[in-house]
Amino acid sequence: MAEVVAALHPDKGCVYRVLPEAPLEDADNPGVFWLCTRARVVSVHPLDDATELRILKGLAGEAS
Repeated sequence: MAEVVAALHPDKGCVYRVLPEAPLEDADNPGVFWLCTRARVVSVHPLDDATELRILKGLAGEAS
């Protein structure tokens, strides 16, 4: 799910791995998204062009 959100970002999105430093709360989609008032970013993973294109084609219903 994080890669899909990153692929939709207009300026080359990234997936961030974080360690929460406050309690997690369910967002609007329980079990899919969580909210946290504070977290520490431990790694950043930019999407490569091929992955971004595959995701966008999939969302548009096109074959790979």
